[in-house]
Amino acid sequence: MVNKLTQLVSFSLLVYLGFIKEKCYSQCQKDTLNNEIVFAVDEMPYFKGGVEEFIKFRKRNLKYPKTALNDSIEGTVHVSFWIDTIGKTFDHRVVKGVRYDLDEEALRVARLIQFETPAFQRGKPIFIEYTIPFVFEINRRRKR
Repeated sequence: MVNKLTQLVSFSLLVYLGFIKEKCYSQCQKDTLNNEIVFAVDEMPYFKGGVEEFIKFRKRNLKYPKTALNDSIEGTVHVSFWIDTIGKTFDHRVVKGVRYDLDEEALRVARLIQFETPAFQRGKPIFIEYTIPFVFEINRRRKR
């Protein structure tokens, strides 16, 4: 019981820190409507169902590559992408990788992500860059 609680708290903290990091990476973007730099976003992009559904989506779609499991490779892959003015994602890239197979899996899942609404600044949709961590941890996978 204590171990499961510890795992839940650890996972929640990782997700929370990931969203803080995402917001930090997202705070200096170009407002394409007025051709100016935006230092703070009024509204972040919204994933259908909110943060909890976003976490479930990532968890449900992320598959641990067999090659990495066989080699006992773990780590966190940070994937960055842009969100356009209708919530579609593009220009996905690994900004901090672990190994090719893990990096490719994180990219695959990141490309599936679409937002219901884009980011807004002064009531207008804007392009925004988003960075998310994908955690590959063997012990967590085996205990599910």
